[in-house]
Amino acid sequence: PNVRMQLLLSRARLSAKMRQSCIAVHIRRGDACFPDESLLSVGGATASRKCFSSAQYLDAILRLSRQYQINNIVLASNSQHLRLAVAF
Repeated sequence: PNVRMQLLLSRARLSAKMRQSCIAVHIRRGDACFPDESLLSVGGATASRKCFSSAQYLDAILRLSRQYQINNIVLASNSQHLRLAVAF
């Protein structure tokens, strides 16, 4: 990240009392994923929105973890059914 972003990240990390780097992921499901195109007009969703599987998120998290040597993951989701098993 550029210098400004580094500063913002450092401030956020300090305010959250995080002392180590982490990979933060927000997996949004529910109103963001409409398999039925007739529902696209509900809630402002658009056809261009792509929702990824849990396995795709896990693959990306593992790739980033290896690339940047970060083992701390912060996961946020509105899905009560989301289950990711990650072992580092």
